[in-house]
Amino acid sequence: MSISDADPSDSDDSYAQGSSYSGRGGRSKRFRRRDGNAVGRSRGRSRAATEEWSFSLDGLLDCEPFTYEELGFEAHFDAVKEDLVKTRDRLQLQHAVTDGRNRTVRPLSRYEMHKAIRDLNSRPYLSINESLLRVKLRLAARHLTNITPPTPLPQICKVLEPTKSQPPLPEDVLAALAGIKMTPFRCSFASRLAGRQNVIQKFVMRDWESQTMWMSLLEDIHLHHTFLHPGRQSIPYIRSTIDYSFLQQRDLLQLHELLHKSFWDGINVSDALQNFPETCTVVARYKHLVLGAVLMSGPDEPYITYLVVRPGWDNAHIARCMLYCLIKANPRRDIILHVSATNPAMLLYNRFGFKAEEFIVGFYENYLPPDSKMSKNALRLRLRQ
Repeated sequence: MSISDADPSDSDDSYAQGSSYSGRGGRSKRFRRRDGNAVGRSRGRSRAATEEWSFSLDGLLDCEPFTYEELGFEAHFDAVKEDLVKTRDRLQLQHAVTDGRNRTVRPLSRYEMHKAIRDLNSRPYLSINESLLRVKLRLAARHLTNITPPTPLPQICKVLEPTKSQPPLPEDVLAALAGIKMTPFRCSFASRLAGRQNVIQKFVMRDWESQTMWMSLLEDIHLHHTFLHPGRQSIPYIRSTIDYSFLQQRDLLQLHELLHKSFWDGINVSDALQNFPETCTVVARYKHLVLGAVLMSGPDEPYITYLVVRPGWDNAHIARCMLYCLIKANPRRDIILHVSATNPAMLLYNRFGFKAEEFIVGFYENYLPPDSKMSKNALRLRLRQ
């Protein structure tokens, strides 16, 4: 019999089957049930018999566990979520500005900055603009993180003493100072001490042997001045070379004037400075004078647009040297050009291997004046390499 078999309302005396041992000798305890029957136990009963009885805890385990419903963060946040969103939108609207395209933009938040930085870091390759954007985002995020309070101003300020007024300068001194004229730096003694800048010229070729009519004329003028004034100390005449190099900024003014006189007005070749001038242009110079030039459109589609030589410098083979340097700068590429049918430069192009591919009627009608002696028909020549 177990405890669960008995009535829950029974008192302690209902525990009749359990053994109770006292320290007194030979006497056995007697327990009385509610029905009036007495149950006894002899002293000689073994203790192992008491272990046969078991106790059931089913009644204690039948109680349902008590659950406590705890309110989470979402329950508290939902009450103020709408107010927070309105406050955030109002602050963002205060910092919004209008860009050049009339679009309303605002600064990025700290979360948006870190998200954009993580997105850029995850990419395997970044362009130059993306790399600059990542650096600027990192600096902006660092400024938002390291916000330092402004330095408090000292409460005690020191009063400055009033400055003493100086007497005005005499008028004659001011007039003398105003009469001093500044010497230009290029004519001053300081420019002689500093010297001229050492500009390293990149020459394609230098011609020491050619002698043109104008070079002879300059030498005759120098000799005539020396013979006319024998008492004066004459400066020795220094003969220079004809230098061949690529187009530079200082050559544009003379080159435009030379092209206008040789072809027609309105020619502008300033864009040649940004289109590989080292391989697409060759300019001939004598000291600081531009003698001629040959210009090509680009290395991808080689097309000679202009070849010009200054009048009076014809017998120095300047055009042949410029064309040779241009062909050597563009190997294994076909070169195309158009030339007037009556232009004597046809012989020069034939020497270099240019072959006629097409005869175009009226190619130069929109460029040459009506009274021009040159033919308005053109030949299309190609040099195959």
